[in-house]
Amino acid sequence: MNSKKRIIVDLDVVTVAKWDKGKNGDLGRKFLSRIEQKELDMSTPFYLLGHLDKWGHVTLKEQIEDFYLKNSASMLTNEDVDAKINSLDIDDVSILLELQSNDIKEEDAFIAMVTSYLK
Repeated sequence: MNSKKRIIVDLDVVTVAKWDKGKNGDLGRKFLSRIEQKELDMSTPFYLLGHLDKWGHVTLKEQIEDFYLKNSASMLTNEDVDAKINSLDIDDVSILLELQSNDIKEEDAFIAMVTSYLK
């Protein structure tokens, strides 16, 4: 039985770890090293990686994408997410809109919803 925690890591966490040279960056890098050392199982929805397409800073974008692709224990396709949502009979559109109406970014709302059903 796998006793590792399964997590989804927000883009902001990886961005700070890869970009910030200060204290917050140090904290981020320490956290990411735990994932790289396989202390935690990271699942990554392809949906998150899709947000990187909008970014202009190519080097940072590539570093972030590389981290996710190399260190994810599992990659969740949009079909995986949709199937799970349908099996749980969740109204994902309403949930996401409600969270966004409370000033939660789209990708953060998505992470909150998907994380709620990870085991």
